[in-house]
Amino acid sequence: MDATDADKIVGQTDGFRQGYVEGWAWRPERPAEPVIVQMLVNGVLQAESTACIARPDLQTAGIGNGNHAFALPLAIEPDAPPLLRVVVRVKDGPVLPSGEFDIATSAEERADLARRRSIDYLEQVFGPFTAAVPAPPRPQPRPPAPRLNFILYCATADSALATAAGMPEYSYYFVMRGFREVLRRLGTVHMVRDPAREVDGIAAACAARSETCLFLSFAPPQSTELGLRCPTIPVIAWEFGTIPTGG
Repeated sequence: MDATDADKIVGQTDGFRQGYVEGWAWRPERPAEPVIVQMLVNGVLQAESTACIARPDLQTAGIGNGNHAFALPLAIEPDAPPLLRVVVRVKDGPVLPSGEFDIATSAEERADLARRRSIDYLEQVFGPFTAAVPAPPRPQPRPPAPRLNFILYCATADSALATAAGMPEYSYYFVMRGFREVLRRLGTVHMVRDPAREVDGIAAACAARSETCLFLSFAPPQSTELGLRCPTIPVIAWEFGTIPTGG
């Protein structure tokens, strides 16, 4: 047997599915030696992994012990170009069969990623919204991001602006309006007039649909409803140059 036979690698790229580029690779003459595969996207190295995932179909087909599959994560960024050129190769070696292909990105995938990044940020601040689950034995695609719901309450209604000029609550309407336009891009906005009666009912309906819900109260601190089951964020308008530090 010469060096060429010993170094020969066989494999296949199965394509892109649910966030992962999958396939398999192995050395028939050195089956115990793992093969490292790399993924380039638009010419830039994006991921590298060892082909060591168990696949019963490979073992049935006589491909070693079947532990020669790989799954390379490929995230579609919000600002990704409309077409991604993917190349899967042996590390510093040849391209695997079917290892060159294009992936068309979509606005829906980019919007889902933006929602998930918003959820990740909110979970860093308020803790996880869902219970942690044990890690699966092999890489799994992330589930779709839960739909975001925002419940907004403002101490000053738009119909009362004319009579509220100069009052402490006057600015809250304009702060809320700015937030509302941004939040509508991330999920569904629900406006309420009576937080004590309305917020937890909306939050319960969202939970029944496995959707995330947050309550934002645009009101002076003493007017923010406390004790709700829905996570509450008080948004305070402060129009002075300094913040008080004493009681």
